[in-house]
Amino acid sequence: MCCGKADSTRHFTRLGHDVVVANSRGPKSLADLAKETGAKPATVAEVPRGRDLVAVTIPEATIPNLPPGLFTHEAGQ
Repeated sequence: MCCGKADSTRHFTRLGHDVVVANSRGPKSLADLAKETGAKPATVAEVPRGRDLVAVTIPEATIPNLPPGLFTHEAGQ
């Protein structure tokens, strides 16, 4: 994908997907995007829970700052 988080959110919700979106500033900062698109704002730790697909659009250098175990089964419990 070539687009930013907001563009991706718009694209996937337009296609009818159930989209959950998060950022480092927290769910409240995504209220306008959620209202516009119907996406559900969440915390970073909540996003991968029960999802078939997770798209991470962050600078590569910040990957080490993601919560430990984010993509393991235990993180969703």
